[in-house]
Amino acid sequence: MTRQELFDEVNRRINILTKQSETPPKKFKFYEDFVNKYRHSMKTLSGLIELPPVELSIALLFSAVEDEISFETVEADVRDFGSILENLNSNELNDLGQMINGFLHTNHIEDIENIFDDDNRKRAIRNLKDIFHVNEPGYKVEESVLDAVATFEKLINNNNKQKGWNMSKLIQYFKMAPISSSNTVSIIRILREYKEEKDKIDLTNPLIVNSDNVQNIFKVCNGIIECRRVQKYICKKNDDRLKDVIGVYKRFARDMEDAFSKAEIKNYKMIIKNIDDEELKNSLLKLVYEHNNLVYAEVDAICDKLTRNSLVNYLEVLKNNGIKKDDVDLNKLMRNSCEDLDKMFKILNGIVGDKSLVIKIAEISDLINVRYLQELKTKGVLSTGAFIKYPEIFVGDSELRKILDKNIKVIGDFDIDYTIFSKSPDVLVE
Repeated sequence: MTRQELFDEVNRRINILTKQSETPPKKFKFYEDFVNKYRHSMKTLSGLIELPPVELSIALLFSAVEDEISFETVEADVRDFGSILENLNSNELNDLGQMINGFLHTNHIEDIENIFDDDNRKRAIRNLKDIFHVNEPGYKVEESVLDAVATFEKLINNNNKQKGWNMSKLIQYFKMAPISSSNTVSIIRILREYKEEKDKIDLTNPLIVNSDNVQNIFKVCNGIIECRRVQKYICKKNDDRLKDVIGVYKRFARDMEDAFSKAEIKNYKMIIKNIDDEELKNSLLKLVYEHNNLVYAEVDAICDKLTRNSLVNYLEVLKNNGIKKDDVDLNKLMRNSCEDLDKMFKILNGIVGDKSLVIKIAEISDLINVRYLQELKTKGVLSTGAFIKYPEIFVGDSELRKILDKNIKVIGDFDIDYTIFSKSPDVLVE
């Protein structure tokens, strides 16, 4: 991962977490909206009977199964079988609960789930009876099963199959949370019964309002309000946690940017201190290693150069070339590296010869200029005599050198043969 890729990844995570913090969880929004909308309705029986059965069922069922499935799944499932709860009358809802509980006590619940949603009513009823051997001579069927089969036949014949008639989904909730599912259907049934009778009874009558059934429903509604409070608390805690994590990532990005602006990164431990993600940690440490290696390589090169060009090594070069320490100005010679100086001595010994002149040229020149003049001597352009007479030509910016370079350029521009200067080569610098 490159440095830019690491920055991009951190910013990507910041953006994701920021969106999460700005968008409350769907379950919190549901409970928040439900309580805000129906808070006053849940205080009176006349208000309770107007509660939408689907929304009420979502609120009741999710608290029972939230450890097993997500809120989004619960909401989608309840809306999938919602018309069962909305369209059945109180007697049918009572039969429904008894029917499902009756089937749950058999060993065939897995076999019959899909039968409930068969669009062909006659086939569905026939297949259900075949599974339980209803009407089969000599086969004894439990009374509860017979009642359940009869109830199914009655329900399926009395209600049009329409969107939301997904009884197999409803049965799944009875299997996951039988008590909560039965209670949910029971609450919907009781409220439906009071709604059906509202024109005949007084819904404010203390005998009705204070009955166990109604008081239990009030308690359940208080539980929904409490659930909303808990969800709000969880949402707040989660939001605080997200903001903390966002803050950690932002500091991480800032510290990275500041660290990589320095020649050497020393505070890498502090940068990764609050980061839990091992991938980010490892990526940063690799980049720090690469970044610092550039510095270490530079330091190593300097140390190596200093080691190779120590005074001891210069003295060794002088000794190897037959030159005494007292005959030279070491400060001037040490402008060249030991390696370059050794090569200069060997070249100058070949093209000049005179030891004192070799030293003088070495003190004022460098390897590049020495090699250049060596090449001109090889071509016959200059002689040893010119070097003895004009040692200043070994200095790249001297006046004599400028004259030489100008003349050499003229020779090149006019394609003049160098050999014509073989007898009087020094004319080029005079």
